[in-house]
Amino acid sequence: MDWMLLNTICSIYLGVPYVPQAPPAWVEAGPTETDLWITRLTYEFVVDRSACDKCQAPFGRRLRLTESRNGSGTWWITVGARCRGWRRHRFTALVTEWGDGLRFGEWV
Repeated sequence: MDWMLLNTICSIYLGVPYVPQAPPAWVEAGPTETDLWITRLTYEFVVDRSACDKCQAPFGRRLRLTESRNGSGTWWITVGARCRGWRRHRFTALVTEWGDGLRFGEWV
């Protein structure tokens, strides 16, 4: 958002009307390969050492990572897993960008 603040302040001091511009390419870049790797590694560790809250069965080994973005430049990663019980309960967690790092959500 620094680019927007800079454009607004410059237009106020120069007396030129502010013309909204498209955000730079780096704003909507989304998660990097490193973000995806850290997310996968973290949740593989959690899945390996956790059990289903509903039936106490261990989790399956397969994780699904889905990237999502909205128009304002924010992004998140949805992590999905299932337990190995006969009902195969589904669990999801959200990972979002928080400051300069990642914020890992709980299983829901």
